[in-house]
Amino acid sequence: MPQTIVRFTGNAGLRGFQRIGRLPIASGQTFKDGDFLAVNSSGQLILAASAGNGSSTNGQAPAWASGNTNLIVGRAIEDAQPVANDPTALPTTKLYGSFVIAEPGTQFCLPLYHATATSAYPNPNLIGSQYELWNLNGAGQSSAATWASGEVTPATIWVVRIDETTAVKAQIVDFLPDEYPGWPDVGQASAPSSGTQSQYCGAWVEFLGGQTLLSGARPITRSN
Repeated sequence: MPQTIVRFTGNAGLRGFQRIGRLPIASGQTFKDGDFLAVNSSGQLILAASAGNGSSTNGQAPAWASGNTNLIVGRAIEDAQPVANDPTALPTTKLYGSFVIAEPGTQFCLPLYHATATSAYPNPNLIGSQYELWNLNGAGQSSAATWASGEVTPATIWVVRIDETTAVKAQIVDFLPDEYPGWPDVGQASAPSSGTQSQYCGAWVEFLGGQTLLSGARPITRSN
C-alpha cells in the first residue's frame, strides 16, 4: 500500500490504512481539527479528553468503562463549530463532523511525552509498548521550547504518554525519522538519548482495537 503522510492543522500526521467517518456532533462541542473524539451515550461526537495540565488525570483520555463509554472514535478533520457556507450547519449548530477513524492499521504521529523532561526521549524498548493518550495545554508541556518540529504551535496538544499505563489506548510502532537523529535503524541499541530534536520525538502509534469504537480487522504491525 502506498504510504501517505497528512498534516492536520493541529499537531501530528497520518499514515497507513485510512477511513473517514462521519457522525452527529453533540450540542455545545467546540473541538477543533486535529482533536481526538469519542461519543456520548447518544452516539454523538464529543472531545475524547478536555485539555489539562498533565497532573493526576487532568488531560487523560479515560479508560474504557462500559458500552461505548470512553472508546476512541477517531481524529477530527474539521472543527465542531460551523463555518461560512457549511451545508451541514444550521445558523448556530453544525450537525455532523468528519474524522479519520482510529483503528488498527491506521497510524497517527504524536509527540512522545513524559512528565520528567529528561525521560522524554525515544528508546527502541518503547516499540510495541502500550501507553495512554493525553490532551495537554501549555501548562502541561515540560520544556515546551524543545518540542520537535513546531509541535507546540497549537494551544493544546495530544501526546502518547510513556509514563502512564493505567488507561492504555495505543501502541507505539516506531518513531518519526526527521525527529530521531542517528536514525540508521530503530532497533539498534545506539539510539539517541539526548538532544533537543529527539526530546518529545514524534512517535507513530496505532490504537488498540479494544479501545476504539469503529475498529477494523487489521492487526497492529510494525512499519519502519
